[in-house]
Amino acid sequence: MVVVLMHTTFAGSAQNREPAPELRGADSPGSFPAKACCLPDDSCLDMPTRECYSLGGTPQGLNSLCATTTCSEACCSYYGCQELPANVCLDDFYDGIPQGRGTHCESINCPLRECCLPNRACADLSLDDCRAQGGYWGERDSACSATLCEPFEACCYTTECLDRPRIYCQRRWGLPQGAGTLCASTSCPPTEACCFDNGYCGDRFLEHCLSQLGTPQGPGSSCSTLPCPTLACCLPDESCEDMHADQCYDLGGHLGGLNSLCATTMCPEACCTNHGCFNLPADLCVGGYWGGIAQGQGTNCESVACPPRACCLPDGSCADMTMRECFELAGHPQGLNSLCETTICPEACCLSYGGCYDLPADDCRDHFDGTPRGKGTHCGTTDCPPQACCLPDGACADLSVDVCQAQGGIPEGTDSACNATTCEPFEACCYGFGCYDSPGSDCQMYLGLPQGAGTHCASTTCPPTEACCHDSGICSNEFPDICVAWYGMPQGPDTHCSTVSCPPQACCLPDGSCQTMPADDCYYPANGFPQGLGTDCVATVCQAFQACCEFYGCRDAPPDSCITHGGSPHGIGTDCATTKCPSEACCFALNCFDGPPDLCLRSGGDPQGPGTDCTTTICTIVGDINGDGVIDLDDYATSYLCSADHENEHCPFADLDGDDDVDLLDWGLLQSLFPANREPVSKERFRSEPRP
Repeated sequence: MVVVLMHTTFAGSAQNREPAPELRGADSPGSFPAKACCLPDDSCLDMPTRECYSLGGTPQGLNSLCATTTCSEACCSYYGCQELPANVCLDDFYDGIPQGRGTHCESINCPLRECCLPNRACADLSLDDCRAQGGYWGERDSACSATLCEPFEACCYTTECLDRPRIYCQRRWGLPQGAGTLCASTSCPPTEACCFDNGYCGDRFLEHCLSQLGTPQGPGSSCSTLPCPTLACCLPDESCEDMHADQCYDLGGHLGGLNSLCATTMCPEACCTNHGCFNLPADLCVGGYWGGIAQGQGTNCESVACPPRACCLPDGSCADMTMRECFELAGHPQGLNSLCETTICPEACCLSYGGCYDLPADDCRDHFDGTPRGKGTHCGTTDCPPQACCLPDGACADLSVDVCQAQGGIPEGTDSACNATTCEPFEACCYGFGCYDSPGSDCQMYLGLPQGAGTHCASTTCPPTEACCHDSGICSNEFPDICVAWYGMPQGPDTHCSTVSCPPQACCLPDGSCQTMPADDCYYPANGFPQGLGTDCVATVCQAFQACCEFYGCRDAPPDSCITHGGSPHGIGTDCATTKCPSEACCFALNCFDGPPDLCLRSGGDPQGPGTDCTTTICTIVGDINGDGVIDLDDYATSYLCSADHENEHCPFADLDGDDDVDLLDWGLLQSLFPANREPVSKERFRSEPRP
């Protein structure tokens, strides 16, 4: 079955688009700074995007300034003189020489370059003189003093034959005819019609058609008399008709790909989701990330009204309404099929050790150890109260979390206050890996070794460690008391892991038998599982290994160990050599792991469906418009740009409500996804789709 995803289009042009009312004027709230504007006379002025367009100029991008911007100028290239931005002039396609800011081709004489002539002679000539002598102009900054001209040979193009050096023939999609050939005595091979996946037909040489992944239509064929086969075309009304590519494009449709037919093609239809209405194929709409409700073939979001949902309003009240109505009232829509009678609206939640999230009050208290700030509050307008801060000298001050940590203190939690808090002076705390100043009780809690009141790491020498053997067979250098607290076995004073071999232990082997050996030998070469310090085979019952499917693949392991580590055992007598684990891409935030779908769900991930894998799947976050992994002001700025410049590569990700443009509704939805305005990230916020 072929699935067609409609390309997002944005109505209107940048020149004609009216900016949002609250973004008009340099001093209005939410307005963006001026940017470099290249004017028709090649001068540059810093001004807002709208003003730049009104003067016929071209805005140069976010944060650009004329002080560092180069507008179009005369460019001398192989194609002659063209007016281009300097960076475009210098790219590989033009390989040109910029002539300087404010220059124009009508007043420029391009400099000489090396010109390779048909007799392999070289002369430094202008482009016109080089062509007049049948020569080929060289690369940028080339000169005959450093050039060895290649012999010319016949070079066949689809419409003509030109004598060219082989390297230049191939660079311009010509077909070299071999050393010693010349066009005067060469007959170029015939072209034939070549059909491409997008329905385009071009006359190509056979080998060029194949190298460009086209389908040759046979000797003697021509695009002028043999159009490519009809393809499935999804039309703007979401219906499907089999037609030629040019007819489909003329009707504003989208092709389903080479050899596609409407009988096996699913065109998009309106899909009501938690994030609004999107035009999607029905199976994609109802499954996986979207979890939406398909509205039926032939529907689209322009003509479909999705059902109302609970809307949490700024005053903390709730009303059932459409997403559009909710955003117009600055509210926060609560998801597909939600109703106010079963919805608890989020409010600002100040977390114990810093940070604010908008959460339902119960979740704030029960799951995040936070303090709700009351109905109608939001983190964007709420300052969390100060809390008790224990400072290194044992003093206490009521400070914000950021200020407390900046002064080297430890915040004591939301609603704490110094009048009810007892602080300890910090003291040196020794760990096996170093010394840190902290309260003595904290030092003990984290299995450090307190050095006593009044001590500081700057003047403290920690006692020596000794070798400590752990159940896994790993040896680490620890203080003896800490070793025991970590369930290890101290090896005595003056011992060090570099000279200590930990004692042997019971090792369960793949066939279910048991042998006593060092843990390292048990892992390899025996491929077994060590049973821990102090174990022996007399009191150990081993299980025969079986295939255990986990993320990244399969490993042979005892079934109990497989389950303990989150895997799925496949039964007695199975092994990984003969077992194929089910696997598909599993999205966790920005990370992707290949593994069984049931294990993905148990681990809090989002399976992406049969046949997917992480090599072709990118897990992204709804609202992360520029694809940098976070939702922040850069995404808001990109969204604003997309309201004016719909050619931006990130604009399809800015159309959050799926109505084919970027406007106030998209900005409202983006605002609701900002870290300060939403609950901590959960898997429902992840999606998998290609990024530009």
